Amino acid sequence: MLGSLKEKGVFIVLLLRFEKYTLPRAIDLKEKVARGEKLEDFDIAFLNKAISNIQRYKTLIDKNPEFHQLEARAIWLYTQIIELALKNENIK
Repeated sequence: MLGSLKEKGVFIVLLLRFEKYTLPRAIDLKEKVARGEKLEDFDIAFLNKAISNIQRYKTLIDKNPEFHQLEARAIWLYTQIIELALKNENIK
């Protein structure tokens, strides 16, 4: 469970940012690569930042088992995007 008030606040902000910005953008990227399009540099930068954020807040996520499934699904989505993007680049 979340401990301090500050920790709760940080987690709420992270979840809101994920819901309002990160997840919709990731879904758009998945649709883009599913159409066979290649990722632009700014798309790759976004994915790098999204993955970095999971790593950065890993300790906080680990302390809250109710968010483990959300973390796993986000990683799965990013993996799908990367795999399709590599296929579109003809990289195996």
